[in-house]
Amino acid sequence: MKIHMKCFGCTANFGEAMDIMNHLRGLGHAIVNAPSGADASIIRTCCVIERTELNMFREMELLRTYGMPVIVTGCLPSVKRDKVLERFPEYHVLSFKDEALMDNILGRIDAILDDPNVREAGSIEKENDKCLGVFTSTIDTLIQSNIITPLANEMTSNEIVVISNGCAGNCSYCITRLARGKLVSYSPESIRIHARKALESGKKEIFITSQDNAVYGFDRGGLNKGSDYPLLPALLRSILKDNEGRDYRIRVGMMNPWGLAKIKNDMADVFSDERIYSFLHLPLQSGSDDILRSMGRNYSAGDFKELILFFRNRLPDLTLSTDIITGFPGESDIHFKESLEIMGELEPDIINITRFSQRPGTRAVEMTNKVPGWTSKRRSRKLTKLRSELSYRKNELMIGRTLRSLSVEKGTGESTILRTDNYRPVVVKMNLDLGEFYDVKIIGRTDSYLRAELV
Repeated sequence: MKIHMKCFGCTANFGEAMDIMNHLRGLGHAIVNAPSGADASIIRTCCVIERTELNMFREMELLRTYGMPVIVTGCLPSVKRDKVLERFPEYHVLSFKDEALMDNILGRIDAILDDPNVREAGSIEKENDKCLGVFTSTIDTLIQSNIITPLANEMTSNEIVVISNGCAGNCSYCITRLARGKLVSYSPESIRIHARKALESGKKEIFITSQDNAVYGFDRGGLNKGSDYPLLPALLRSILKDNEGRDYRIRVGMMNPWGLAKIKNDMADVFSDERIYSFLHLPLQSGSDDILRSMGRNYSAGDFKELILFFRNRLPDLTLSTDIITGFPGESDIHFKESLEIMGELEPDIINITRFSQRPGTRAVEMTNKVPGWTSKRRSRKLTKLRSELSYRKNELMIGRTLRSLSVEKGTGESTILRTDNYRPVVVKMNLDLGEFYDVKIIGRTDSYLRAELV
């Protein structure tokens, strides 16, 4: 059967979608680029903010025009299954705990389509693939196109390895926590096998991902004295040991401050290995301790600053990425000023900015001291301006340097995107082989990437 797959949201969602694709191919199904040539479609959804949720319903509505069976999975069915079924009663809607039913559903669909009359009647060709963001360009990569196909996977050098599901936090605004539930760390053996097979197949980047990488193993007693269950540093060491003699890179994805603080010494030691990108994604969310307490974040702005200074002392070339939410209930101009000040002081290389979005079922919905949307938007613009200024200035300092970089994906036109050892994006105006290391000289910059030429 020909199956079209589309995915949205976090890196973990894409990694899980890739696992589903590989499983379905193993069962003999073909994964195709466009819904117009498919017998069925799978859409893996996200609902982290309201705008994303609205986009998910738009995508489901567009898929309806193809008149084929659709399976909806991911976060949205896990928190709003009834709402999805109300609008799309003909769809198969699977929460995370129901995804084991997918094989049976596809089997029933395939059996129905084996009737030649049914297959002929259901053959629908449409010309509106572009409005669905379908994988039509040879330069689109997996996350750029949202289409999960073998071809999209081959156009990047990375493999997404998901190490856990759920989280150990209790943030008052997060609907993903409600969708995925409590932390469940996956077995270290399965993770090591996944990483080793990916590298053996030619991949050159391993993306370690989950809702919070820092707490891996916390649910299995890994913090207890004498426990033999690995925490994240030990897991990374085992992957490195398994793959001695290979030239590759590991990117460790998002970690929350309170969990990282418990393993910071071991993590800094592991980060010293050149095969791990010197890259830290550590969300702050607010520079105000009052707002952090209201968010349920379990650390202070001072704790965050201490962590950053610790890692920068151990890793001088560290690239820091952080997240800030504007307009959280109760955020005053003074609170926001504290966010601006700590960002200006620490000068992160990347600041991901999100305006607060009320999500049903979270504690933040019940908070009465709401911030007007226009105020949140104004604050977001101020942060965006600061982010651009910081990134532009820091990238300016890179001009003239020669750096060893890994080619990771095709860019637009005749160009290739590479990553330096501290995960900075570099664009070279040449078509380079993916998964190869090159020495490049930085000759220009924008506020989001560096421009370079081969040495």
